[in-house]
Amino acid sequence: SGNKDALTALVKETRAGLTEAGDGRLYQVSFATNIFPENHANGYDMAAMAEYLDFFVPMGYDMCWGTKSAKPNDPIKSLAAGVAQYTADLKISPSQVVLGLPWYSWSFPCDSGNP
Repeated sequence: SGNKDALTALVKETRAGLTEAGDGRLYQVSFATNIFPENHANGYDMAAMAEYLDFFVPMGYDMCWGTKSAKPNDPIKSLAAGVAQYTADLKISPSQVVLGLPWYSWSFPCDSGNP
């Protein structure tokens, strides 16, 4: 929990430092995260960090690790479930959730079909 609080403090300090820079620039603070925040509940206090972040970037890709058959890299049901964890469960505004989506695919060798 100490690391969780320290990370939130770092995000808060980063936001404050950029706000106080006074150089006329508009800064945004974002944080790349897992598509399923409940998987990292012990490491991040996302609800607390939301106060200081412009947006979270849930990484909605590489969801087909370890499979030997072709599957979507970012299945829509998984994306929807992940976004719901942010918006419904953690009460993070949908305007603070920007999905990171894949623009690539994995290759899966085809079976020759011969017995």
